[in-house]
Amino acid sequence: MSTHSLADIPNPFRQSIVKDAWEIPPVDVPEIHAQAYRTCCRAFENVRSSHQCDSVLLHGGAGSGKTHLLRRLQRHLTSSPPEAPGSGEEIGRCVFLYCRLQTNPHKLWQHLRKTFVGDLLHRFPDGSTQLQRLVACRFAEGDRKKRRPPPMWLRWMMNPANRDHAGWAGILLPWLNQEARIGYSIQRVLYHLITRRHVLEAGAWLKGEDSLPEEAFSLLGIAPAEDVQSEDGAREVVLSLCRLASPLMPVAFCFDQIEALQTTRDDTESLFLFGQMGAALFNSANNALLITCIQSSVITQFQDAVREADYDRLARHIESLDPLERELAYRLIQSRLDSQKELAGWREDHPQERLWPFTPSDLEPLFPALSGMQSPRKIIGFAGGLFDRLNAGGMAMPVDDPSEFLRKEFER
Repeated sequence: MSTHSLADIPNPFRQSIVKDAWEIPPVDVPEIHAQAYRTCCRAFENVRSSHQCDSVLLHGGAGSGKTHLLRRLQRHLTSSPPEAPGSGEEIGRCVFLYCRLQTNPHKLWQHLRKTFVGDLLHRFPDGSTQLQRLVACRFAEGDRKKRRPPPMWLRWMMNPANRDHAGWAGILLPWLNQEARIGYSIQRVLYHLITRRHVLEAGAWLKGEDSLPEEAFSLLGIAPAEDVQSEDGAREVVLSLCRLASPLMPVAFCFDQIEALQTTRDDTESLFLFGQMGAALFNSANNALLITCIQSSVITQFQDAVREADYDRLARHIESLDPLERELAYRLIQSRLDSQKELAGWREDHPQERLWPFTPSDLEPLFPALSGMQSPRKIIGFAGGLFDRLNAGGMAMPVDDPSEFLRKEFER
């Protein structure tokens, strides 16, 4: 019998930071921050049932899992409920927007515009965009005879044979003009994006990119406008896009890292400006959910910096993402170990040791004497370091068939 080392196995704790809510993390433990997740889901259902706005303020320490929680929500809200018409055909519950606030606080609307459009044009595995799914829901709502549910409308829209169908001008443009009350230039740009014409030029204009060539405006059938790239112009585009939302397809704005707006520790103006923007969205957009994530160390400063009315609109529900107690920490570590396929056979030889190759005593330094709790990021970071030390120690794993092992290593 031969052996190979634990060093041959990738460290399952290498990824300790979820960069954004569209990223696919190694694992998810639903029990972690389950209360905050349920609060966000209930707020979303409030939006769908009342056709009004709702909001949630999430706060926690650095590495508490705020972005990971948003990623869990993204997966839930952009997938179809099992009971939906045409079950099994992805149409989604909402338009999901993830906006990290690493930007100039005096260009908040421009940053939001670019992020909003980027996520509207996010493509799913079936090739559809969030914008197309939203319009499919709008078409289904306007279908008086209810012959086509949203998935059928989406298939019709994506069929190349229908690209030049006369129904586009008879259905889409009147709806954009009369019901959504969208101006001519945005109407034309959305028309191109939905029917998949001049997508590069239309997407660039809608995001607010400057210095578009004259040929782009000619293709889009619109005239250049000086105020399109301004804060006021960006605000108008964002609020126009919000009017596309419907009870069947609300929009979820998820704002992350609000503290990143601050230029200094004492900067309150940037927090005030964000409060103004959030309140404007709440007041102007129906069928919208606003989720705001901020570090707990800044939440008092945030509350003091924004107007009371603005804070009330952004924090109708408040949840704290607390550090994890021992059992949840163990579940997080176990889930990472279970996700590593190369470890599976080895761990099966230790069925009574859920944390193998770790022991509970190895993890004891994680838990401070006073609180006995720790943030998810520190738990993953500690376990990653522990795994590397075991690698350096040369822990060996038995191999029954050396030739099979070499074949798998060569393939890997």
